[in-house]
Amino acid sequence: MSADDNEVRHYLLTLDKAQRAATALQAINQLVAANPSLNAAMDASSGTTGKSRLRSRRTISIRSIRRWRRFIHQNGLATRDFIVIIGALFNDLAG
Repeated sequence: MSADDNEVRHYLLTLDKAQRAATALQAINQLVAANPSLNAAMDASSGTTGKSRLRSRRTISIRSIRRWRRFIHQNGLATRDFIVIIGALFNDLAG
């Protein structure tokens, strides 16, 4: 198990942190829905294969995090905390 996996598995998830992350996710989803070029780029990357697909996803992820950072920070979370919280939520839900 990597250090990142270990951090996610042992993260103390509180209702406050989960609500902050959910509020940020809602704002992010609204941004994605309102931005056709972002939707098109994400759809295009799903049709590529191999290294180009990985490169497209990584580019979208980096650009997306830069756009999303403002929503994450507005909700009182650091970017890394947001990512760990989302991982912890998935981990807890998958049980």
